[in-house]
Parts: sequence; C-alpha cells; structure tokens
Amino acid sequence: MKGCLDIFIKFSTFFASYIFFQVNIAFLLLGEPPLSKEKQFKDMTKEERLEVSQYYDKFKVSSTISGFLSLPLSVISTYLIFRKRTKN
Repeated sequence: MKGCLDIFIKFSTFFASYIFFQVNIAFLLLGEPPLSKEKQFKDMTKEERLEVSQYYDKFKVSSTISGFLSLPLSVISTYLIFRKRTKN
C-alpha cells in the first residue's frame, strides 16, 4: 500500500508544480488583456473585436508554449523534492 500512496503523492506533486509553472509562464508571455474586453461583444467596434480576437489567439499560443516550457521545470522540481539523500 505504501508504494501506491508514494506514487500518488509523486504524481500529485508533479501535476501541481506543472500547473503552477504553466500558469505563471503563460501570464508572463501573454501580457495585459485589452481594455475593451469589459464591454459586451456586440457593443464593440470592429477594431476592438479584432483586438480581442488577437488577444485570444495570443492566449492559445502562449498557453501551448508555457506547457512545453513548464514540463522540464516540473520534472526537475519533482526530482529534487523526492530524491534519495545519502547520510554522510
């Protein structure tokens, strides 16, 4: 039973760190949302709609890139948390 619980704790630590790194990297890549986002979509001008559309496209790209960048960070952090230390 201890082996299954140990694996579960390692996987949950890995996914928690993965989500943490992915969210932080995505917001760093993305930047600020457009100010016209607060309006209703039907009340926006053509330029504001284009700006919001470009923001969402940029959001998709940055979330994909942040997923690739956060994978090695979460693997390394999980390894460093659960590594076996020798007593010297």
